[in-house]
Amino acid sequence: MTDQTEIPTWYVARTRPIGMREAAEDKRFFRVERDLMEAGFDFYLPMEVWDQVHHRSKKLMQKRRPLVHGYVFLANVQNFWALSEVKTIGGIIGVQGRPLTMADAEVEIIRQAETAIFNELALQRIQRRADKDRLTQKRLSKHFPHGTPIEITDGFLKGEAGRVIRTTGRRTVQIALDRLANLGTIELNVDGMQRVA
Repeated sequence: MTDQTEIPTWYVARTRPIGMREAAEDKRFFRVERDLMEAGFDFYLPMEVWDQVHHRSKKLMQKRRPLVHGYVFLANVQNFWALSEVKTIGGIIGVQGRPLTMADAEVEIIRQAETAIFNELALQRIQRRADKDRLTQKRLSKHFPHGTPIEITDGFLKGEAGRVIRTTGRRTVQIALDRLANLGTIELNVDGMQRVA
């Protein structure tokens, strides 16, 4: 006995317009997904997902819609009569009463496109999180408030001690050096200094 995985035979079904609406009981699914799960069919409904900012609350919402609107892919359908009983399915795509099949490789191309969309969304979310956590002048002034003792860790003044006068930018502060007070104040990048206790 050989252990081989069966390559599915895919059929394309046209959905009724009501099938592309969200299911009332569970907003995570479309009605056609709910109905096919309840009927026990193995299906694939490729999705496009994106983030959208609500116009009033400014909250970030995840939106989704079918990548191939109005169609669903069904694997290894044995009972077409039972499929015709699913109220959100309009029919199987075919010629002269015979259902057309799709190769698994063709469905895999659609899966790869869907994966590319998900990967792009993940990158956008990472970038948005990085932008949110970015150092601002306000955050810098909380980390280096007026009078904070510092030590220069880089450049020709390495090892010199001083105190923060004020923040001047997102990554720069104005400091007064303890030993070289006659220089006045200097502006320094925060990457070239550290706080001392």
